[in-house]
Amino acid sequence: MSSKRVLIVATEDQEIGALADYLEQRGVGTEVVPDEEKALSVFRCGRHNIVLVDVDLPGLVFNDLVKAMLDIQPVTRIIVLTASERPDMLFHAVERGVSSYTKRPLDREKLSSFIETL
Repeated sequence: MSSKRVLIVATEDQEIGALADYLEQRGVGTEVVPDEEKALSVFRCGRHNIVLVDVDLPGLVFNDLVKAMLDIQPVTRIIVLTASERPDMLFHAVERGVSSYTKRPLDREKLSSFIETL
């Protein structure tokens, strides 16, 4: 059983639900929250060591969320989920402490394997 606990900050659509199920089947605990406020509330409980954040989520202030999470738990691994083709946004995300990013549509197998290496 994995000790990984993943917080997914995204609208729970079919793709996100399938990802959460896929990770759970592999022994990775998951929790999906729909917005920044809920994400910080859940994250403060200290149960998650990896966070997946959909930067395309409406109303998300991505930089503030990343800063707040890293202030709470500096060793947190944050992975950006994005459909964006903007390399400048991804570059700035990495500068702010994001561990990695992956493009949507998601490759569940590849993302799961990457999470296991963290």
